[in-house]
Amino acid sequence: IFLFLIAFGCFVMMAASFRLPETLHQDQRKTTKLLPLFLTLCNDTKVISYGLLVGGCLGISFSYYAEGPFYFIETLGLSPSEYGRTFLLIAAVSVIGSLTSRKLHNYCTGEQILKYGLMLMLCVSLVWTIFVSSLPFMNLSQGWIIAISLIAITLIMAGIAMVTPNTLALAL
Repeated sequence: IFLFLIAFGCFVMMAASFRLPETLHQDQRKTTKLLPLFLTLCNDTKVISYGLLVGGCLGISFSYYAEGPFYFIETLGLSPSEYGRTFLLIAAVSVIGSLTSRKLHNYCTGEQILKYGLMLMLCVSLVWTIFVSSLPFMNLSQGWIIAISLIAITLIMAGIAMVTPNTLALAL
């Protein structure tokens, strides 16, 4: 799949380079050398920190997609179709997180919303870690464990939906 994604990305980049017309008028265009621009971006701590934030959010998402089946199907006993339906919930919460971020822009700056999303992710992750660590000492039914785990995952994904677009906007 990764080779396909690389090939598809190269195809889209080539198609955009050769098929999309430039919208900036010829007299307003500036020539730029790519290597000095690249080095400038690599030395910009703001760009690097925002890039790391986006990468971290994508890493969290990918780790759920990769490890979620083992936790929910093998450990908690969900069927594959039940686990598949959890993605509907995650998709809905991601949309809600993005819409919440959009509404918050009426009252907050992008940096404040970014902090709210990061705090949501951090707090939920800490509480969920404590919860999972203390499961051997609790007498909870499988249904409660599944419900609490899904709530934690969806809140983390909502935080990611708040962090990612604001990080990308601030990086520009």
